[in-house]
Amino acid sequence: MKEKILIITSAIILLLLLGCKKDKDQDIKQLTVSDLVKEGGKESYVIGVDLAKVLNNPENKFDYDSFIQGFTDQYKNRPLLLTEEEMNVVRKSHQKSSQKLSSNPYPNLSPEGSAIASERFMMENRKKEGVVETKSGLQYMVIREGKGQKPTADDKVKAHYIGTLRKGEEFENTYEKGEPVEIPLKNVVKGLAEGLQLMSEGSKYKFFIPPHLGYGSKAMGPILPNSVIIFEVELFSVVK
Repeated sequence: MKEKILIITSAIILLLLLGCKKDKDQDIKQLTVSDLVKEGGKESYVIGVDLAKVLNNPENKFDYDSFIQGFTDQYKNRPLLLTEEEMNVVRKSHQKSSQKLSSNPYPNLSPEGSAIASERFMMENRKKEGVVETKSGLQYMVIREGKGQKPTADDKVKAHYIGTLRKGEEFENTYEKGEPVEIPLKNVVKGLAEGLQLMSEGSKYKFFIPPHLGYGSKAMGPILPNSVIIFEVELFSVVK
C-alpha cells in the first residue's frame, strides 16, 4: 500500500510541475536527445516515460487536463467548476471505488501480482546487458539468432517454449511434451505475438512481457493479476 501511495504521489508531483510550467510558458519545451546530457536528464526522462505507462493504463480513470484545471483553479483562487457538495459526492464515489479495488480476491496474492512490483522489475530488467525494449514496453534478449523467415501476425509457428513468472516459477514447458507445438500468433497474448514476429526460423529469444501486454489484471491459472510473464522461445519453423 505504501508503494502505491508513493507512486501516486510521485505522479501528482510530476503533473503539478508540468501544469505549472504549462500555465507559465503556455507550451512545454520539446527536448531533444542533446538536452538529456545535463545531470539527471536521462534519469528524469526515463522516470517520466515509466510514470506515463502507469497512468495510461486503461484501468486508471485519469484525465490530465481536468487535473491541471482543478489544481490551477484552487491554487489561484479562481471560481471552481463544481460546488463543494458536488465535489464531496465525487470524493465519496471515488473512495468507494478505491475500497472495492483494494479488496483483494486473492488472499495469498504475492508481490508477483502487484502492478508496482511488476513495473519495478521491468525498470530494473531493461538495465541488464543484452536486453532490448520495444516501443510497446516488451523486453527481449537474443539467445541465438536464426537465418530463416519471420512470421506475420496471421501465421502459426512451430516452437518450443518455457513460461515462467518474475521469480522463476515455471507455469508451462513444452519441452516436457517431447514435440514442438504449433502456436497461432492470433491466439497468444500481445507481447508474445509481437515478440514472435521479431524472430527468424532457428532463433531462440527470451521475452519479458509486462502486464499490459500479457494478461493484465486477470488471473490465469497460476499467473496472478498484474504479473510479468517470461517466455523463452525456440522457433523452428513458420507455418503459413
